[in-house]
Amino acid sequence: MKKYIKSAFLILVLLFLYLPIFILAVYSFTDAANIGSIRAFPFTIM
Repeated sequence: MKKYIKSAFLILVLLFLYLPIFILAVYSFTDAANIGSIRAFPFTIM
């Protein structure tokens, strides 16, 4: 049981650390003026 608690805690910490980086990476490739109005992910390179 103790092993499951350690594993769950590790997963939560890694999610807490890497989720904001992932969200910033996704939002940095959009053409939207604000974050709330993302309709599609652009696949074109300038």
